[in-house]
Amino acid sequence: MKIVKYISAICLSLLIFSACESDLDKVYYNESEVTPAVLSGIADTYVLDANKAQTIAIEFKWTNPQAGYTAQITNSLQMALKGKDFENAITLYSSTEEGSYDITTLDLNSKIMTLFKSYEMEVTVEPYDFEFRIASSISDAVDSFYSNIESAQITPFIGEPEYPKVYLPGAYCDWGNPDDSFKQCQLLFSANDDGIYEGWVVFGNQAKDGWKISPEAS
Repeated sequence: MKIVKYISAICLSLLIFSACESDLDKVYYNESEVTPAVLSGIADTYVLDANKAQTIAIEFKWTNPQAGYTAQITNSLQMALKGKDFENAITLYSSTEEGSYDITTLDLNSKIMTLFKSYEMEVTVEPYDFEFRIASSISDAVDSFYSNIESAQITPFIGEPEYPKVYLPGAYCDWGNPDDSFKQCQLLFSANDDGIYEGWVVFGNQAKDGWKISPEAS
């Protein structure tokens, strides 16, 4: 009797599993039904300025790709040296969300330095040719599909940006000396070049004796 019950339970389970499986909507990836993203917004030439590090260098735009069915697609904006077939490509931005991407001068210059380092190339202040594309992926098990390729000639900068600054003479530094450009006194910097200056200053017990902010070293 127990054996009959066990067999009945197993059969019922198989019937339920079979019924559930048949009710599922199956989707299949078909490469011929894919619509890649279309990349735009890239000019022919750019000259990156270290003193405008926080300004937007390039405003990348692209249309949303389609996989032929409802799927979560990861879009990666790639940059590579022109003529290298995207070997050692650098990913500038990656997201499953819709939208564009604005890269700052500082970030773009940093990515360029990383790319040249992968080729063990020495960087000089001169124009180089780069290529950009969108790589779209729906799964690690399926090859990515790609947008059109856009090209641009970009001149990078070398060294750190020179941020806007103001001087902070005061009693803590004996009010400095205008003849030596307040070298003894602290500076405040505007990292975003937005008129907001920041910095750490140790006044000790001399804050009460006064200090000033001067846009010039005089």
